[in-house]
Amino acid sequence: MKIFTVLVCIFGAKWAFSSGYEAALDFHCTDSVDASTTSISTYVEKLSLWPLDQLYATYLDYHRLGNGITLSGCNKYDPIKIAKIAEDAFKTGLSCLARHSESSVLLAKKVISLTENPLNELIIGCMETGDPFKLNLTDKDTLNMPSYLAGYSVACFDDRFPFVYLNMEHKVVRASGKGAAKVIFHEVLHSTGLFHTKSHKEMKDEGAIQSGDLIYRTIQCCFEGKKEFCDLM
Repeated sequence: MKIFTVLVCIFGAKWAFSSGYEAALDFHCTDSVDASTTSISTYVEKLSLWPLDQLYATYLDYHRLGNGITLSGCNKYDPIKIAKIAEDAFKTGLSCLARHSESSVLLAKKVISLTENPLNELIIGCMETGDPFKLNLTDKDTLNMPSYLAGYSVACFDDRFPFVYLNMEHKVVRASGKGAAKVIFHEVLHSTGLFHTKSHKEMKDEGAIQSGDLIYRTIQCCFEGKKEFCDLM
């Protein structure tokens, strides 16, 4: 199973580049995370993200936000602002999922589960177009962050997992806090084991309702407030 998972992730990544993926580079992991037993409403109510250990973080550019979430490489982008955006992303997405079907509630609990391992926090990393990165730590080749990617999620078999990146120069991320929040939650959804059934361009051409893409539906419903997508959640 692990070999199959690795192959799926690798070929999924290569497809993403070759198909002109517009919004995010996502790794298709076949293993889904376990659902949390924590109440969604309790988690959202208590969620408060704030850069801790400020002096420590100044030198290492590594801000623990509490609640099992950490920022990496975000010093030059105002960690306090990004922490607030991340908090809004989780509160908006989780509260929305909790209002819909049993499968949506289960998805919310899987998102929460990603933040509950004290030895392996969920990390949100800041990058810029052209910054070098590896698809996974075992790769020999180093790639450069393309300008058309708003973010990407690290593969489930990677030692960095769960780890999501934001391209701070992408127009969606730069446009507003809401745009950055959408990208963060989009990537976190991938970390639960979800993946796209089609490329972003195909979904725009055909409409996500026809494509059956749960990630796209969630973002359109929860962050854009589009009723036609909420009705299918």
